Amino acid sequence: MICFTFQLWTNGTYLLMSITFKFDRDLTTRNVYLCAYEPRKPPNGLASSLWSVFSGSDDDSDGRWVNQGDSVAIRSDEMSQSTENSLDLSPSRQRRQQGSTLKNVTPLGTAYISPVNFYGLRVEYSDAAIDYDDRGVPQLLVQRNASFRLFGSDWTEKTIFVLTEKIGDKGGPCEFPVGDVQEVTLVPNEPNTAKINIILPQASKAGTVFYFCSKESDKTGAIWTHMGSEYYKQMGVYEKMLPFWLQVGIILTCLSFSSLFSGLNLGLMSLNRMDLKIICNTGTDAERKYAKAILPVRIHGNYLLCSILLGNVMVNSIFTILLDDLTSGLVAVITSTLAIVIFGEITPQAVCSRHGLAIGAKTIYVTKTVMVLTTPLSWPISKALDWALGEEIGSTYNRERLKELVKIYIRKIALCAE
Repeated sequence: MICFTFQLWTNGTYLLMSITFKFDRDLTTRNVYLCAYEPRKPPNGLASSLWSVFSGSDDDSDGRWVNQGDSVAIRSDEMSQSTENSLDLSPSRQRRQQGSTLKNVTPLGTAYISPVNFYGLRVEYSDAAIDYDDRGVPQLLVQRNASFRLFGSDWTEKTIFVLTEKIGDKGGPCEFPVGDVQEVTLVPNEPNTAKINIILPQASKAGTVFYFCSKESDKTGAIWTHMGSEYYKQMGVYEKMLPFWLQVGIILTCLSFSSLFSGLNLGLMSLNRMDLKIICNTGTDAERKYAKAILPVRIHGNYLLCSILLGNVMVNSIFTILLDDLTSGLVAVITSTLAIVIFGEITPQAVCSRHGLAIGAKTIYVTKTVMVLTTPLSWPISKALDWALGEEIGSTYNRERLKELVKIYIRKIALCAE
């Protein structure tokens, strides 16, 4: 028995191996059959983890070797040469050659090569943004659905396509196909045009270029045939800079800060310096504590306002951009609008209009941090506003207004007493 290692590709239906080993001279007149090792332990996922927990070991040495049958066989190129010189061999070797008949094996020389002539492609739709390089090769996001219009000839309803990362010559064998096998949709009255939908496979590395391979599914002995490596037959892919889970986390964080900034904008700015000073002297212990925490920040009115608004705009922009990257443009617009209006504007402002003093005091360190981070923009803008609008005065009352204010409070106290 000969054991060797090899490169392996499979998509669950098709399997391709690239094997490198050396034949022994005596084996050139024999068939070499393939045995695959099947470990008992599941390869990955939850089943593999449960296996390790309950078995108490990661050892999978108690698997078994399974013969793949007579149709999976290998022989050396020297076998045909040795057959011609079989008269010079010993009778025992002649008997071995006569008994070494391969069953159900299609030599590459007699394989059915796809007759499709592929001239180029055009991207008609993609779930994500489409980019093009300097040569016009489309660059698409992996794991997204894309529709292509293919230009060529000699395809049929049984023609199927698959992608590969390997460069090849037109009409040559297609090595290491990746992704799902896709059928073409013929366009009526346009024999040189076909449509195909592809879910772009995961790339092995950044900047990967895919090439097309075709095959006739109804032909016996048909093999995957490379369509060529010219740039107008290529398709590039790119991956997101951030993984899905991290994007979702950033989106939720931005929505939370959007809610906070919107609430602080109403809660803090509705409290002028005069109100805070009155609360510091006449409020309850908790109100005095909150007012004393907010007053040093609230003194810088325009600076605080610019910082909160800049922070709010920034997180809303990040939220929309990342949501657009996860979904289509229309879905991103509708979802971001509803989320920002409901959770980023209406709800926090309704809460902070009643509890602005407490929320502003408990998040004062967040507010100070935002003021520091936005200083390069918020500080010059606030100074320009101070110069243009003058000092913030706050609420002032003349004699008549003060009398009316006292009357209102008297009526309110009377209603509460009743």
